[in-house]
Formats: sequence, structure tokens, C-alpha cells
Amino acid sequence: MKPSAGVICAMALVTQTAVGATAPGVTINDKPTMAETQALKQAMGADYSDLQPFDVGHADLDDDHRPDLLARSDSTGGCGSAGCQTYAVLATSTGYARKSIRLATAGGKVFVLPSKHHGMHDLRFESGTYTFKWNGKEYQ
Repeated sequence: MKPSAGVICAMALVTQTAVGATAPGVTINDKPTMAETQALKQAMGADYSDLQPFDVGHADLDDDHRPDLLARSDSTGGCGSAGCQTYAVLATSTGYARKSIRLATAGGKVFVLPSKHHGMHDLRFESGTYTFKWNGKEYQ
């Protein structure tokens, strides 16, 4: 018996949702602009110089229609066998937040999932299977 087109579409949707593939992955491999570099320096403080240079990407983590900055260290001090240290700096109406959010040590794309906790989208990294959830202060 051949499954109907509706059954095939439903199966594909369930499969995509299960792996988080419905959200396009954000590639973090652009060089930061001068404004983004300044935002990273300010938000990361003393950690910035130990972890620079950074590659960046953009995603709206809090649904405010502003592209938040995703930054991944590209230095030997910020990378190891599990990947590279990755951070977010939320966009504001006047630029970027003054404090960074540590995401994870990971590699590959960042998947911004449709599910949310405390106003922030859940995240999954291409290099892993764990879903990071915002607890109001940090991603865990």
C-alpha cells in the first residue's frame, strides 16, 4: 500500500521538527564590522583580547526584529577539541547590549529553534545534539 501525499508530508514535517531542521542554520564565518568589533570588545571586557579574532553571524534570538550578533572565537586560546567558544550579543534600539551571553563551545551552524523559554529561542549547534534553553539569565 502506497502512503498518500498527505502522509508523506506529515512524515517529513515530523522528521524535520525532530532534528530542528525547520529552522535554517546560522553560519558563523563572517568578519565583524568595526561597529560589531566595538560591541564585542565592550560586551566581553577582558575576555575579548584572550579570544580574538572572532567570526560572526546574525540571528534574532529574542524576536525583537533586530539581528543579534553571534560571535565565535577563531583563536587557538578560544578553540579546542569540542569546538570554539561562542557568544551572543543582543541587538538593542541603540546598537548592542553591554554584556555578552556565553552560548557554548561548539562548531558548525547554530540552529535557532521555534521553541522558546523566557522570551528567547532555544538553540542547537550543528556539532551536537543538545538543545540549549534560556533560563532567564543564561543558556543551559
